[in-house]
Amino acid sequence: MSGERRGMRGISASFRVLAKATTSGGGFFTQVTINALGTNIILTTRTNMTIFFRYLTFTLLLFSSFNANANDGAFYMTGNQLIPINETQVRVVKEVLKIKRIESNLLHVTVDYTFHNPGDEKEILVGFEANSPSGDVNGTPRNGEHPYMKDFKVIMNDVLLDHEVAIVDSQHYFSDGKIRSISEKVATSGHFDPNCPEFDYVYYFNTRFKKDTNTIRHEYIFQLSGSVELDYNFDYVLTAANRWADGQIEDFTLILDLGDNKDYNISRTFFSGFEDWSGAKRLLNGEALPYSEDRTIPMRVLSGDEPLVFKKLNFKPYGELAVWSPRVKSIVKERMAFIDSESNFRTGPTTKSQIKFQPLKGTEGTVVEREGNWIRINLDNGDSGWAHKQNLQTVR
Repeated sequence: MSGERRGMRGISASFRVLAKATTSGGGFFTQVTINALGTNIILTTRTNMTIFFRYLTFTLLLFSSFNANANDGAFYMTGNQLIPINETQVRVVKEVLKIKRIESNLLHVTVDYTFHNPGDEKEILVGFEANSPSGDVNGTPRNGEHPYMKDFKVIMNDVLLDHEVAIVDSQHYFSDGKIRSISEKVATSGHFDPNCPEFDYVYYFNTRFKKDTNTIRHEYIFQLSGSVELDYNFDYVLTAANRWADGQIEDFTLILDLGDNKDYNISRTFFSGFEDWSGAKRLLNGEALPYSEDRTIPMRVLSGDEPLVFKKLNFKPYGELAVWSPRVKSIVKERMAFIDSESNFRTGPTTKSQIKFQPLKGTEGTVVEREGNWIRINLDNGDSGWAHKQNLQTVR
């Protein structure tokens, strides 16, 4: 948005809630905002890379109109800045986020939510904000819609919702209860640069957020980014979910289906170990990207023929999902450990070879070579020797 575009380095997505509340006497009006629940994906870039997108942000915005007391919504506003505070009423009971690669450069995102609203029914105008792409792209609108997103759909409580699309040129486009849009002709006139459009999109639709349980399915397709270093990469904001009531997702599932026998990395930004993951052929420690500010060791995924699944109860994400696949893959080093403390570590691949010592149970090393049933290992302490395969097990 001209003069107001927020700088972004990765894929970002979230619900924002803007609420308009009135007392029964009509004497009170306030507008509030909150980043509340991650739902969407943008594309990362580096200034030294050729990319499909420079930044593309999708944001779900909720414009809520309801009868309430002045303190009904837990939000406040100061000046022209809308300050987010935690949602205190509606909580996320369940979220199932599925990200599926459907072609070499396309992702299909499906998000199924279950919410619980203990309060009164709310009339809500929901908006999905998509920032224009920039970089090595053609940012010209396609029939008034985003050029790199398609098949946008929202189903609430089993009802397919109609939606409209607005082109907006200010981050303050929602005012006086209306979305202030510009025409495609105006947006692309003058000094319009298709590599860096100065406008964005809002996909919006009306909903009824009833008391008790509500379900929302949101899905869309967008184009992956890439670079000279990366086959593809994308991020997804998870932490906005913490802003709903209870500050967590009671039952969270992430399903990554990027294809069979793929090799990619996930930043350890919302998890630490391997225990909450399943479905991969192998999970191991990866290598951080040399230009990344994130210096933590990522999780490297070697997928099989099943999707990768992450499941967590009472999930309180402290970081965002970041996925990337480098064009040049490092050689996967096979790691093994001794299964007991009575296995012989020998100088050669026979029972006649000299015994060096008996490593403790769990001692790990990297496989160097194999000869029949014997495996040569470089232990982490620097020792090198041979062990029979029956005394070893593969580790991550």
